[in-house]
Amino acid sequence: NEALDAKNWFSDLVGSGYYAPKPLDRKNDYGGTFGGPVWTPKVYNGHDRTFFFFSWEQYRQTLGSTNISTIPTAAERQGDFSTLLGPPLLDSSGNPVINPCDGTPILQGQIFDPSTTKTVGGVECRTAFPGNKIPTPFSNVAQKIIALTPQPTNSGYLNNFLYVTSNPILDTAMAVRIDENLTSKSHHFFSYNSRDQEALASSPTLPNPLDTNYFHSFFTHYMRVGWDYIISPAALNHLNVGFNRIYSNSSITSNNPVSATCRTVSVVVLIRDVRS
Repeated sequence: NEALDAKNWFSDLVGSGYYAPKPLDRKNDYGGTFGGPVWTPKVYNGHDRTFFFFSWEQYRQTLGSTNISTIPTAAERQGDFSTLLGPPLLDSSGNPVINPCDGTPILQGQIFDPSTTKTVGGVECRTAFPGNKIPTPFSNVAQKIIALTPQPTNSGYLNNFLYVTSNPILDTAMAVRIDENLTSKSHHFFSYNSRDQEALASSPTLPNPLDTNYFHSFFTHYMRVGWDYIISPAALNHLNVGFNRIYSNSSITSNNPVSATCRTVSVVVLIRDVRS
């Protein structure tokens, strides 16, 4: 239980002005078994003939974590990326790299206008946005995604978002077996086992609804039928027939509407539609 856990170093980062609660850390493992002879009063007495066994177990774990990520600042939400601008890029000789489109030095962190793409001297190039500021109007797609993006938890433009997530795990196992002694020499049995493992595919990267994580289910079925027959005091015949079925399913998490509604939006469209 997280009540006994130490506080995460990122939970109360000095100077961040934000406090994140302890991430969840809970584990539960429960189940039981039941078995014996098949006996129904005045109907069937299988004390020496028919036996059954049943087992069920479920393991639940919620493992949380404190995460730090980078999201757009208030200025970047308005198209202002001037804080990303750095010094000029240099070539192997130490000279500034020149943009063939307009003859200006290319700066680190510079953003270029895709609508200005052209070829100059056999080199494809683009003109940078003045001051690294993208003018309006913005893409409708980008505006809708920005509206779903949380606000930064500190004033930095990198590693500016601190948040707590949880990664639930559910593992269920079941077993059923029936044994039948037909005679002193012949014994039959049937068994069925299953295991259902459900979890997120990986740790969340952003809070919902922007998390790109997906749900993964792995369901396994095992069935066995066997027959043992004593041929002689020195010979035993064992026949065993089995069937296995594995079902694996991956799907978008139910609390991730963005992934569910934007699956047909390509990255190329988002990039080229910066100002449409």
